[in-house]
Amino acid sequence: MSTSQLSLASNASSKILSDDSIMILKLRNDDSPIMNGFRSISNTSYMSEASLESQETVEIPEYLESLETFRFLEFNEATAQALWHLYCEMLRDDPDRCDLLKTAKRHITSTPGDAGQGDDWVGHMDRVGLTKSYQARIMAPMAQEMREVASANEWAIQMVTMRFEFLQSLDDIIKTPSRGVERPVRRITPSGDLGKIAEEGPEIPERGSSKGKLPPMKNFQSGPSTAAKPPPPEQVEGCRMFYNGGALARLQNVFQPDGTLHFGKLRSTPPTDFSWQTGGLYLTKQVEVAWKYAQWAARIVDGAVVPIGILQVAIPIPLLASSYELFGNDWRRCVWAARYQERPPPKDMAYLNEFQWIVGPLCKQSQHNIAKMRDESELEMWRLDSGQVAHQLYTSTPQMFELLDEHCREKVWVYSIALRSSK
Repeated sequence: MSTSQLSLASNASSKILSDDSIMILKLRNDDSPIMNGFRSISNTSYMSEASLESQETVEIPEYLESLETFRFLEFNEATAQALWHLYCEMLRDDPDRCDLLKTAKRHITSTPGDAGQGDDWVGHMDRVGLTKSYQARIMAPMAQEMREVASANEWAIQMVTMRFEFLQSLDDIIKTPSRGVERPVRRITPSGDLGKIAEEGPEIPERGSSKGKLPPMKNFQSGPSTAAKPPPPEQVEGCRMFYNGGALARLQNVFQPDGTLHFGKLRSTPPTDFSWQTGGLYLTKQVEVAWKYAQWAARIVDGAVVPIGILQVAIPIPLLASSYELFGNDWRRCVWAARYQERPPPKDMAYLNEFQWIVGPLCKQSQHNIAKMRDESELEMWRLDSGQVAHQLYTSTPQMFELLDEHCREKVWVYSIALRSSK
């Protein structure tokens, strides 16, 4: 049971691409035979060319529950084989509780140690069994800020989660052009402002495969790079704009099949800056913050393989009335209590539970490094390239999630961002 021929994996229901998507790819001359459990397609078959730096030949696993998926999740060959063997054993012994993504994340967190600022990241990632390609992306000089904000394990967990969610959503992306090749694309200016909807740019260069050098797709005819829908507005009367950046598959989850919204799909996993045990929604009023998170997502997952972007939501001002902004020592005490999990929050901060929203700076240090601090005086606020303090807005109350789902209909936009610079 060390190969992808497990009976469950051979079931058509676990195939990543449906017959409809495969037919669409064939009509676009973008289909190749299955080789070693992978199907090779062009990234321009599911992403707008205006959002890409280069054309990528991407190898997609045929089955979601497979050895090939562990390889796609950036585990090296030996680790992928070991995890697949473990997964097959769990599937045989307790199929109802077996989960491939949880198996991957459990492996990361169970590997002894972690790496934060100043630690041996390469050594730890080697112990986890992550590919050299992933390691090169996260160890690049321009990724230094990322390594301050989160640890090696935290980024690895986010990477495998976003890559797995991408595989789960790919069939829908190909079948629904407005979520793929026709999704609106925005450019971000150096000052962190939203630029215009990107028109089709110059021809993008070809690049090797996500798993090694492969010949580029031939005679591929891509779809349009802009959508017929109107672009997101800069302002909406009676509302304030907020943003969230990351992988498009996750951001798109806010839209339900029946046309309703479900902001609960965007909950962050605790501990976070303002919550030690409850998952909540984090938004920012600063486009530059959302852009940073989208850039980081692009780096850890490879943005030429997994689509990334920004969610923009116009929240009616009355929904923001019950909010409390934290400053100085109060901010430090709150973050320390939330991120330093070994004790409950101070009783004299229980008043924060009376508010629907908590507003305050982002902490720039990883959970791993905070655990080694003496006290809250060592906490640092995250400053943007402009020198401004990065701010966030947080809610976790069921009442607010219901209000957002009801009153933000037609006020939410999810769009790709251009990874290449404007010409």
